[in-house]
Amino acid sequence: MRLLEAYQYVYFLLLTATPYRHDGQGLRDMAHALVEATTPRQLIAIGAIADPIYYSEPDEEEAPAEQAPQRAKLMGDVVQTWLARSGGAPSIYRAVNRAHSRALVERFRKAGARAEHLDGDTPDPVRVRMLGRLSVGGQASDHPEALDVVVTGGTILEEGFDSKKSYLAGALADPSLWVRGEPPVYSPLAVLGCAARTRSRGAWVQRLGRVTRVHNADAVYAMARAPWRLPDGRSGTGLPSRVKRRALTLCHSGNLERHGFLVEHEGFDLYGDATGAGGAKVGGGHRAAPVTCRACLAVSPSGTLLCAGCGAALARGSMDIP
Repeated sequence: MRLLEAYQYVYFLLLTATPYRHDGQGLRDMAHALVEATTPRQLIAIGAIADPIYYSEPDEEEAPAEQAPQRAKLMGDVVQTWLARSGGAPSIYRAVNRAHSRALVERFRKAGARAEHLDGDTPDPVRVRMLGRLSVGGQASDHPEALDVVVTGGTILEEGFDSKKSYLAGALADPSLWVRGEPPVYSPLAVLGCAARTRSRGAWVQRLGRVTRVHNADAVYAMARAPWRLPDGRSGTGLPSRVKRRALTLCHSGNLERHGFLVEHEGFDLYGDATGAGGAKVGGGHRAAPVTCRACLAVSPSGTLLCAGCGAALARGSMDIP
């Protein structure tokens, strides 16, 4: 009221990456105009974010939301798919719940992966250190404390998680994770595994966003020359890091088929989510089926000509006909 009393016109700027509600309804009761400042497709085109390579093995059964772990076949597929597709790169996984998360961790460990479970009850110092260990991990890392996979049964890693910040806070700032007195090598997060269904397209897009951060050769060079200073007074110049060559999404939840690819997250207005926030219709019709590469089994949006996973030409047929 004070603003209205002081000014003739009062403007409110609302910021969101998901301008729709859970049910797909728009925000017309909250705003007068919608400006789509940029889109994931545009950001990918200029190299600002990475476009994940997708592999999908959707589960046919709805897993109990509060009961324990999903059927053994799905859990086994999760680990075997990671072994076959991930290249051992640092990974985070979204499980159905805590019990499912702990079960997946045990399966990863039995398969030879260094894995830990994370949830909201994990003490902050343990969480910071755990994510720091993941940021120096992956199977290419010989760091004695490295992790390959962190699994959670909740939303704790779905918004704002940044592996580089986790490296700075949880690895660089922890002397016990230094190697022979030198800062450990940063390994950027490269793999998102999803084994939990969601009816929220916004939640799905947030999950995808965790692996879209770019760490290319230019970023490696900049990090190797950048000055740094820690709260305890230590300082220096240059931090070692590995190039992130690709981002992967390994989907076992059906969310890819339900909510679509990151590049499809565009074309919004105030009157509803044209691309289907709840996995509904697209542009008056149903979302076109993804195209599966016969060579490597990666899936791509309908109409894609070359597979992002292996570069093979994708077969064209009825799925590509509008």
